Amino acid sequence: MKNQASAAKQAVVIGGSLGGLFAGLLLRSIRWDVDIYERSPHNLDSRGGGIVLQPEVLEAFRRAGVHYDTSIGVEAKERVFLDRSGGLARRLPMRQMLTSWTSLYGAMRRHFPAEHYHQSAELTDFGQSAERVEARFADGREVTNGLLVAADGGGSFVRGRLMPEVRADYAGYVAWRGLVDEPELTDEAAALLRDRFSFFEYPNSHMLAYLVPGEHEAIEPGKRICAARRCVRSVAWVLPHDRAPARYGGRVARPGWAGARVVSAAALHGLSEQGRLCRPANAAAALPPAPGQT
Repeated sequence: MKNQASAAKQAVVIGGSLGGLFAGLLLRSIRWDVDIYERSPHNLDSRGGGIVLQPEVLEAFRRAGVHYDTSIGVEAKERVFLDRSGGLARRLPMRQMLTSWTSLYGAMRRHFPAEHYHQSAELTDFGQSAERVEARFADGREVTNGLLVAADGGGSFVRGRLMPEVRADYAGYVAWRGLVDEPELTDEAAALLRDRFSFFEYPNSHMLAYLVPGEHEAIEPGKRICAARRCVRSVAWVLPHDRAPARYGGRVARPGWAGARVVSAAALHGLSEQGRLCRPANAAAALPPAPGQT
């Protein structure tokens, strides 16, 4: 069991998916010692679909020292809007890098030290004081750190303990997502989608499609994947104002947990170069992404 002094700038991240890896790498970039605990016994590759590579992701990579190059995605040179016949109704020059969940996960896993990424580690209990957090796992492990980051997804065990009143409400949208191997596209479809981010819009809905890296993060023509999505009033996760612990997004901890050292991954912007924690009132709780959100 680590003592309080040694735990001061040591963090435990619960959840080893994209949110947990981002949190762990950014904490390491400001000289925290970090261990990530993921309950799955398997690598979390080949999950999710296409993702537009936003500037904020590249900035996080830069801060964390994660190496990446043009192989992280497939470049689209323009956005096109299709008519009902499949013809081009409108074209907008817009270069964007289109990547995949697997490519982002792979880039971060390769950069995060393997000896500090623990699989088959299911959190079963935790407790905290003003100075430290104790985490207990199903296999009997117990760790003590100065900070616990909750990045354990939509069914978050940590959030369920801290904010049991928060639940997912239907917000009026449904999204269908699909992945098609590039060789399975017809020649006509492949020619239409190549180098483009394609849209078809109609009342109360839209469809979109674009090419992303394929198996083993391959970006060579013929080895990529077409990511497609249709949205009809999509599913979103919300914290209604009348049930949020504070403002929209709520406090990270209940009011009774003043000086909390358990935070969501979204609150890490409050950690300065000296590793101080932002005030709980300013730390927004992390919401799981809406299915189909990119």
